[in-house]
Amino acid sequence: MTERKAYLLLCFILMAGFALRVISISYGLPRTGYFSSDEIDVVARTLSLAAGELKPHHFSKPAFMNVLLLFIYGAIFLFYRIFGIIKGVADFERLFIQNPTVFYFTARLLSVASATATIYLCYRLGRKFRDVKTGLIAAFLLTFCYTTVSLAHVAKEDSLLVFLAYATLLASFRAGETGKAGLYFLSGLLVGFATATKYNGFIAIIFPILFMPHCFKEKARTFKTLLYVLSGLLAGICIGIPYLAIHPFGFIHGILTSTIFRQLKWETFMLGSETNYGLRFFVNMFVLEMGWIFALVACASVLFALASIYKGYGLGRGKPRNHDFRMLIALLLFLFLNLFSIKFSGHRDLHYILPLTPALALLTACFLTSDFFRWRGAITVFACIILVISPFYRALKFDAETTGEDTRITAARWITEHIPTSGKIAFDTEFYYQYHPSVNLSRETIEGLISYAKIKGGSGRFFSLMAKYPHPGPSYSATFLPMPNWKDKLFPEEIMEYSVERLKEKGVGWLICSSYYYDRVQRNTWQGLQPIRDFYKKVNRELAPVAKFEPVPWRSAGPTILIFQLK
Repeated sequence: MTERKAYLLLCFILMAGFALRVISISYGLPRTGYFSSDEIDVVARTLSLAAGELKPHHFSKPAFMNVLLLFIYGAIFLFYRIFGIIKGVADFERLFIQNPTVFYFTARLLSVASATATIYLCYRLGRKFRDVKTGLIAAFLLTFCYTTVSLAHVAKEDSLLVFLAYATLLASFRAGETGKAGLYFLSGLLVGFATATKYNGFIAIIFPILFMPHCFKEKARTFKTLLYVLSGLLAGICIGIPYLAIHPFGFIHGILTSTIFRQLKWETFMLGSETNYGLRFFVNMFVLEMGWIFALVACASVLFALASIYKGYGLGRGKPRNHDFRMLIALLLFLFLNLFSIKFSGHRDLHYILPLTPALALLTACFLTSDFFRWRGAITVFACIILVISPFYRALKFDAETTGEDTRITAARWITEHIPTSGKIAFDTEFYYQYHPSVNLSRETIEGLISYAKIKGGSGRFFSLMAKYPHPGPSYSATFLPMPNWKDKLFPEEIMEYSVERLKEKGVGWLICSSYYYDRVQRNTWQGLQPIRDFYKKVNRELAPVAKFEPVPWRSAGPTILIFQLK
């Protein structure tokens, strides 16, 4: 294959990957959190950092994505200020509350850019490892994986983490080839950034260690190289987590008392996640991402790579170079360490497969281009297309649905058209856009949310800004039923709030339920949630919904929203 032809194919793959990841990036905006409530957390933590609050609101996630967004938001502020779009900080705050599109759009665009760049890294790694054909196949396979596509739309740390991890692998490979100290420092720096993005990014430390020159044979040289890596690692972590650099003991205390640390000790778990355990969870994780055919071929590729290492023949093309073996070991070790971290985590989610997918795409590409298959070009292309049909179908369906109107937006419009502002509304969740339709709230309701946030240990700053910069249009008095996300945060007095009689006593005339929360409660078998399950049974038995909004396959997304009138 000529360089020109390879370049054109790579450009096509990158454009396809970018299009799949960016097409519905404006989903739900200007309302926020419709992809995930984690988006609200990412943007809010960044703006708190901009306000000089170096101490994070929580320590379950590090802060490197917030640091990157801080520079992006700073550039946007200067641009808006220079061109007269805003007059100062107050206008910027008002924009964040009344029309935060630019904040969430740029944060999502960072995820899109990271995910698209990872496709290119897959090509580079495949080419370095084997040849151009391997690189193109690896990039092609990664392009269409479902979870990789869908999470790229979201302002979460996962896509950035994956990019940094595989950028570390490429830098480490180059460092092993050239022996340059600067590349080892860069490898360590990237590991530091990955760790400062999500804590499990530290697993990428295996890459620079595996590609050290004459690994552990020349002690003096190994020690010097290790020093470069550790220096870069420390620099990356300190840049990515400013609070750690300034208050190391405060950061350590925050980690030890964080939810993420307690999950590792199995002291807490998220309600509704009972099905995310055992072999079934891992099968679902791989099948959702790749489909059955690709997942089975990827498993075969892992076994083939293990057999190749055991026999000492690389991947079926004669005696391998030293770096080939190290690349194989690096991919497999990274794969198994990530699976190990998921296995022993107290909180599991299907998107945790993201760091594994590029490694599996690379191993599958090496498997398909090995001497085990002596296929011509057309047959190889056909085989690759067969592998990605299932995940590509789901990715297209996701894009089609998230370019349509979300059920929460449709429901919010119905509320403003049919419920008078004198009517008090109850939502069956706490104040999270991810679950319920977003309507304007009365000042009295916002003041109640501020008080509740402070009782729970928060600052209430977001709600204070809502009161300071109210949205135009009708506003409603509302109450939000306590939402038990974690088993250790269930309080009997809060659960007992789920009572139709009690809602009527508070003057509530309308109840709005979201399937995102309803389904979670129904899946959970814990006896402490029985009062909430009884509440839903009573509502369904005694009341008929006056309005129902459901997602339509290939046309719209969101939860099923039920609106009841309490008479």
